[in-house]
Amino acid sequence: MKNYTMVLCTFLLLMSCSSTKQISDGTSEGVAGDGELTGTVRVGYKGCATLVETKGEQGKMILLYPVSLGDEFKKEGTIITFTMVPSRAMLPAECAFADKTVVLENVKKK
Repeated sequence: MKNYTMVLCTFLLLMSCSSTKQISDGTSEGVAGDGELTGTVRVGYKGCATLVETKGEQGKMILLYPVSLGDEFKKEGTIITFTMVPSRAMLPAECAFADKTVVLENVKKK
């Protein structure tokens, strides 16, 4: 009985560690390759200084608030490819409508 419980706990632990939520299903236009996303920079959109517009799950448009996007990318309409990491930083009040706060990595103009 003790072995059965231990095997069951180990199995559940392994299953919970392997399940993650993906931001993209791989079929949307926002995916560039190797986990990279493609997005369009929006400056001054609805009063928010800088946002990145990209496609998320099921092709739904999402707005990302980038915490530290380089100045060379902060031009309206710039198309970029990037990877991202969720940020714990709070959204500014004027950007409360954005979907996520993120740190963009490996940013390149497309």
